[in-house]
Formats: sequence, C-alpha cells, structure tokens
Amino acid sequence: MLFRSTFYPKAKIYGLDIASGMVEIAKNKFKNNKNISIIKGDIEALPFSQRSFDLIISNASLQWCAPFDKQQGYKNLENTFKGIANVLKEGGIFYANLFGEKTFNELKSSLKAMDLIYPLNFLNKNVLQDMLNKSGFSSHTGSIIFYKYYPELMTFLKKLKEIGAGNITPLKNNLGQRKLLSDLDEKYTEYFKDEKGLKVTYEIISLKGKKYGG
Repeated sequence: MLFRSTFYPKAKIYGLDIASGMVEIAKNKFKNNKNISIIKGDIEALPFSQRSFDLIISNASLQWCAPFDKQQGYKNLENTFKGIANVLKEGGIFYANLFGEKTFNELKSSLKAMDLIYPLNFLNKNVLQDMLNKSGFSSHTGSIIFYKYYPELMTFLKKLKEIGAGNITPLKNNLGQRKLLSDLDEKYTEYFKDEKGLKVTYEIISLKGKKYGG
C-alpha cells in the first residue's frame, strides 16, 4: 500500500479472489482503508465493466486457468486474457507472474519413471506472449528459475496444496493412493534428494502487456 499512498493517494484499488476465506481475510486486513474494496469473484469471468481499470496485477494464479484441451487448446487462458483486456482502459497495463513449464520438473520426472503423468500444464513464455498479443496487448515476457529444498515428499506435497496445485492424481492411475505416494517418494528420493533435501524447480514467468489504443 506504500506505492498507492505515496504516488497515487486517490487511487481506488479492488482485490479479487474466488476463495471466500481469502476474501474475508483481506477484507479484515484492509477494513480501515476506504480506497480498497475486496470482492469475491473469478478471474475467468471478471465482474467489472468495460474499460474500468488503468492497471491490473495478477500473482501466481493464472496458471490454474490453463488446462489443455485437444480440440480447444488453451481456450480458458486465452479467454481470461481477453477478459482482462476488456476491463482495461486503452493504454492500460497488465502485469502477471505465473508458473512456467519447468516448474516441478522433478515431480514430473519421478511420475514419468512410474509411467504416470502429472495432470497440470504450465506454459512457456513464448506461448504466453503469443496469447497476450492475440488478446489485444503489446507484450513482453521474462522468466527466472530457482530451486527450493524440502525435507521430505509430504512437506512438499503439503506446500503444493497450499498454493492450489495439490491434485497430483496422474492421468493414468491404477494404483491405490497410499501405494502411489510410497512409490513416488521412493523415486523422487532416488533421483532428486541430496544433502540439502528434495530438490524442487520453480520457473516464474513475468508478463507485461499494454492494451492497444493508448
């Protein structure tokens, strides 16, 4: 809020989350700030009028809008970008951070060694930039990769659940859940554990889009 109060003291800010619990937490946090409104809503169907905003920021949420369909491709995410462009004013700016395709490489490899497939799709920056350009933006993308280490598999899986990526049920799963987790722990530990712990790759893609017309 320092950015707003210092440079744009009259700015009106809206926070959006689909989870009721997170909405209540945010409302309580900002209850004394009249310039901030917290709304329950879906980023895939924004509850705002056309050309309402100068700036939209999204952090670590858009990757959940990107399931792949063989017939429609990544239509959900493309429509989300178009919806964001719709509520931005001409010349408005869109910033986003989201997981890239290298995120959780170790988990994907461990499942692949079991002839199983991780069910979530994370995109590369070129695909994302192309989507932005087709959705009414001039755009720029960048990415960084970093590694985190966890003491054991269940600690990592708990973190996945906290960030919304908790469903690791593979697309080809004929194993019981307990056996699946036991085998996954064995493979992950064999391939990707060292003195630091279980290695996990995170790729963060940064997007910047400017709506055409400004």
